[in-house]
Amino acid sequence: MFALSLRRRPGTSLIELLVVIAIIATLSSLMLVAVNQVRVAAKRLECISNLRQLGIAAHVYENTMNVLPTENGTNRSLFRALLPYVEASSVEAQLQQGVAGAEKAAIKVYLCPARRNPQGAPGKRDYGYALSANNGSIFDTPGGASLIGITSSNGAANTLLLSHVWMDPKSYASGGPAGSDTGWIALENSRTINNTAKEDRDPGAGTSHMGSPHPNAMPAVFADGHTTNVPYSYPQWAEIWNWTNTTPVTIP
Repeated sequence: MFALSLRRRPGTSLIELLVVIAIIATLSSLMLVAVNQVRVAAKRLECISNLRQLGIAAHVYENTMNVLPTENGTNRSLFRALLPYVEASSVEAQLQQGVAGAEKAAIKVYLCPARRNPQGAPGKRDYGYALSANNGSIFDTPGGASLIGITSSNGAANTLLLSHVWMDPKSYASGGPAGSDTGWIALENSRTINNTAKEDRDPGAGTSHMGSPHPNAMPAVFADGHTTNVPYSYPQWAEIWNWTNTTPVTIP
């Protein structure tokens, strides 16, 4: 008679199981990092798109009015002036008719998607400009600056038009401190540049700064309509906000 022999298949040891679990955990962690990086990049691109649209709106305004909008010597905010040029003419009409709550209209292009969305920030805006010496900021020019004047002076490609105003990340949902996040209807869209811009999470930043939620560099639109990411460490912030500047600048 033949004896039957059974061969036992080797099982998975505890060490092998732990190794597999560790590999899966590492891959999952790497995937989460990659997904987050994609999200951050997508938000930056969407923000740049918003700024580009605002630049176009300002150019169309200038083509109609012969000057760019200004908040110097007027009671109409920059963002209210641009309403008809960002497909929000109906909101301007409601404001003129005195419709209650019209100033709370959520204008998507006025918000940085890396901070908040229109549903969570009715009537708010995330963009603004820095005040420069002698009313040299485009949106702080008495009577309004013209593109021809800007081009013949510092150069439209060397002059900032619009970027972000700083906000504490803790305020994204509730809005910033009093006077810093009053909304697009108010004349609260300028900051003192102090030659710097700060990332929102920078502990040394405050409501007097320009700044954004984007890491390393702040998206901005220039007077000629082009957009770029300007590093927070850029040394010539004061010069590029001033369209009457005569100091040579190097744009990053």
